[in-house]
Amino acid sequence: MKKTIVICLLAILVFACQHQIDKKSNPPSNLVYTPAFSTITKGTTGSSVTPSIDNGGGTIVFAIISSAVDGISIDQNTGIINWANTVSIGSYDIFVSASNDAGVVAATYKLIVSNAIVAPSGFSYSPSNSTVTKGTAGSSGIPSINNGGSNITFSLTGNILAGISINASTGEISWTNALTAGVYSITANAASSAGNATASFTLTVNNPATIAAPSGFAYTPSAASVVKGTAGISVIPSVITGGATIAYSLTGTLPAGISINSATGEISWSNAVAIGIYALTAKATNSAGSISTGYTLTVTAIASVTAPSSLLYSPSSSTITAGTAGSSATPTINSGLGTITYSLTGTIPAGITINASTGVISWSTVLTTGVYTITVKATNSAGSSTASYALTVNAATTTVSFSKDLLPTLTNSCGGCHSYTKTYAGVLSHTTGCTSIQDKIGTTYCSGSRMPQGSTPLSAAYIAQFNAWIAQGKLNN
Repeated sequence: MKKTIVICLLAILVFACQHQIDKKSNPPSNLVYTPAFSTITKGTTGSSVTPSIDNGGGTIVFAIISSAVDGISIDQNTGIINWANTVSIGSYDIFVSASNDAGVVAATYKLIVSNAIVAPSGFSYSPSNSTVTKGTAGSSGIPSINNGGSNITFSLTGNILAGISINASTGEISWTNALTAGVYSITANAASSAGNATASFTLTVNNPATIAAPSGFAYTPSAASVVKGTAGISVIPSVITGGATIAYSLTGTLPAGISINSATGEISWSNAVAIGIYALTAKATNSAGSISTGYTLTVTAIASVTAPSSLLYSPSSSTITAGTAGSSATPTINSGLGTITYSLTGTIPAGITINASTGVISWSTVLTTGVYTITVKATNSAGSSTASYALTVNAATTTVSFSKDLLPTLTNSCGGCHSYTKTYAGVLSHTTGCTSIQDKIGTTYCSGSRMPQGSTPLSAAYIAQFNAWIAQGKLNN
């Protein structure tokens, strides 16, 4: 018996090994060293920080893809760059790749080896500001800095307010929940044995949002007609909350069997409600005030089908990117006690359909860019009702890759005169103002000749791509 069990387990194991399920990875992205440079004194060993990266769900292998330098290496598993005490004096741009089975991403790390310790430089916070609500504690990011080859001690200068402090080792600025509302301009100092550098950080503390009375309270549809002995429920009403929690209630004299959900505003009725027309008043209340609206429930002796009414899609529009399939929400409608059939009217573009039973509008990936006004018709045995739905299809946008689309041209065309164009950190710090890389290669430069001077101008397509990278958030991708 035991032998049989062992054989079965081995068979299962062999089957599992032969039928592995492939897990598809995405290409890695956002490879970042923070800080992205180090300055050391000749004869000093050391290493970079561990880089951050979105691994895309795959195993990452790091490598140095720039020219080999004796004494500089990388840990292929962690991405940590190491240097020995034999590295010669000089400035080294170390290009690092991180790859998985789906793709590769690159970043640059700068190592400066000097004869002596120099004052720190390049001290900055990114982002250099933060906005919080009063009563919220938090902290800045860890700043980037060129340490000049020596240990750095961080401190705050000027008028230091209670509740704001700095980590002397990392430079991270922290604040407590005791700060009052206001704008705080904070100056941080980074000091070494050779000098110091300063950086600014702005903290804005806002008062909590003011609560307003609720508004825009409505049921759509605002009426229902049922046959005696039929239980039911209204739609959930729409309401502008005013920034606070809403409590719903019914006012006036309530017939037996009618109630309201205090959290959602849904009005319910049981099968015991007598024949009649009930004009109900619902109330929505928050800490700042209240608002009322009406709802009519008609209970009849026999079913009498009327034309449908109050056909509504909420939301009544969608905006998508070309190549994206999707669907609308299910519409609300007063059915008039009849069975509803939905259809599309007018010119119906290929790729747009409707569910005849539910009214859900669907669109496929074949739709071209444009704005489509869709008319929906809801029909029962007594008549029909129509509603409109707007679908906007925008052209797909391509994310600009800094390392693939921008960096090679910047390095080749601009790097000879402007060394900062060879790294992401350098370009990032020169993207605004009349002397910036954005201005000098853009179409609205302030003065002087467009870069690169004395050489072939950059193409209009490249300039547009560079400005698109800025508009997309200046990604290090």
